[in-house]
Amino acid sequence: MHHVGHFILEGLSRLWFMRRHPELPIIWHWIDLPIPHPDDRGWQRELITLLGLGKHRHIFLRQPLFVEHLILPSPGFRSGEFLHPSQRAALGCVTGPATIPGRRLWLSRSALPDQFGRVVGENQIEALLSAQGWTIIHPEREAMRRSAEFFHEAEVVSGFIGSAFHTLLLHAAPRARLRPVIRPGIPLDDYRMVAQAKQLVFQPIEFAMTALDQRASWTNFRLEAPADLARILTEA
Repeated sequence: MHHVGHFILEGLSRLWFMRRHPELPIIWHWIDLPIPHPDDRGWQRELITLLGLGKHRHIFLRQPLFVEHLILPSPGFRSGEFLHPSQRAALGCVTGPATIPGRRLWLSRSALPDQFGRVVGENQIEALLSAQGWTIIHPEREAMRRSAEFFHEAEVVSGFIGSAFHTLLLHAAPRARLRPVIRPGIPLDDYRMVAQAKQLVFQPIEFAMTALDQRASWTNFRLEAPADLARILTEA
């Protein structure tokens, strides 16, 4: 599916096996999302190449297909349950750059389309953080390799929790302290499990916000006091 977090965690859950058998073709079962996620920048093609899957023959199921021999490896990841060390190692394909002392990053959702879970008031937070020396990043505009590098380059990475935090799995040895701001309705289990697998400090922040609609992971919210959240982030 065209969803960064779910593709990294679940669509690639058998990557540990794929990496060991470059001679085998891969069959992909495509599923659509309730809210369309266009892939305008080709991030899936980039990610497949980055992970060394370019050697494989890729078959995308569009109609029934008969095969003589189908291998269905055990998943290396299961949501809320486990992330196997072999899967973690297979995903960690990026190294460097050097850590920049004092570098703090905010992973912004403010430029996403309205249907993807925006937070009213985020622009105010970004202006306040920027004035305190933070760097504001719009992950959807970045290459997948660069999205992984942020978690080694920065000392602290924050932002409203979402798929942008799962790209840290693409780095072999991320180092950043994670301070995601909770969006109500988004379970923390997988984020916490990923951070633990990479031995990262995970410090989620709960802050008051009001739902503007009801669309599960894509609900839009309004912050009650953006300046207070910016103060919490800059003081820690």
